Amino acid sequence: MSERPAAQAAEQPFPASKRPAARSSARPAPTLYAGGGPDQNPLRRIVLVAGAVAVCALLVFGISTLFSTCSAPPPEEEHAAEAEPESPPTPEERLAALPAVQVELAELNLPTGTEPQAFAPAPAEGSTESVQPVLSDASKAAIDQAFAPFAENDRSFGFALVDLGTGRGIAANVDAEFYGASSFKGPYCVYFCQSQIETGLAARDDFVASGVMSESGVFSSQGSDLIGSMIESAILFSSNDTYGALRNDYSDDALAAYLEGLGVDPALAYDTWFPRYTVRDGMRLWLNASEYLASGTETAQWLAGLLEKDETSYLREALKNENPKY
Repeated sequence: MSERPAAQAAEQPFPASKRPAARSSARPAPTLYAGGGPDQNPLRRIVLVAGAVAVCALLVFGISTLFSTCSAPPPEEEHAAEAEPESPPTPEERLAALPAVQVELAELNLPTGTEPQAFAPAPAEGSTESVQPVLSDASKAAIDQAFAPFAENDRSFGFALVDLGTGRGIAANVDAEFYGASSFKGPYCVYFCQSQIETGLAARDDFVASGVMSESGVFSSQGSDLIGSMIESAILFSSNDTYGALRNDYSDDALAAYLEGLGVDPALAYDTWFPRYTVRDGMRLWLNASEYLASGTETAQWLAGLLEKDETSYLREALKNENPKY
């Protein structure tokens, strides 16, 4: 049949005015969104994925830029020429920059005169370094202030300080004689270890048995004790008894020969057990002590340990706030 029955036409779900338009044979142009499920338009999925990738890229770029900005070093000053000049080096820094030297007794060249002066070892051949450093006005004023009480009470003084790393130092009135009191006990114990124990003429576990009274009658040494214990007592506690016993039992002639070999006045050996001597001789004695204590022998190490632990030390009192070691 070529025509539909009339009854069938009456059953159409849409009125005539709202019926769908007849389909055209031409294919419509594709659109970005045509409704329905995701499978209906693949182009939309491509665009959404591309958009998501672009957003992620922007986020990554923004975060990396933020971090690089925070971690980047501050920009250089535009006016570097206007920056403040660096502070001049301190005296300690200048000393540390000087070449190290081995301070030998033969090179010791302390200045003469009663006024404080700076000194240094003679320069190496061909060196342009100044032979005699100059004490600054500020240092001179500080030294004068420290010793003012002596000068005001008509008391003389002398001293010498040397940096063993550079050979430089400050000294004054080094050739005047002063009463050494117990200061000679240290060099004497160095002498005893260096010339008696190290050579086998005595041993730390030898006994000294002598009951003597000093010429001045101030003290006596009675009974017997080990040499090592006597040296320990003389250094740690400045014992006159044990020091006097050693001086009484061992030859002054041997001590005189030892002193002369160091360039020290040998007459010190025949003075009282507490001789008068010059700062120059004292410096020679302690430079020799420094060389011996650094030799590393068993006796030298033992003696060095004692000298670090003496009961009373003016140096320790002066330096305890500067270096906890003391």
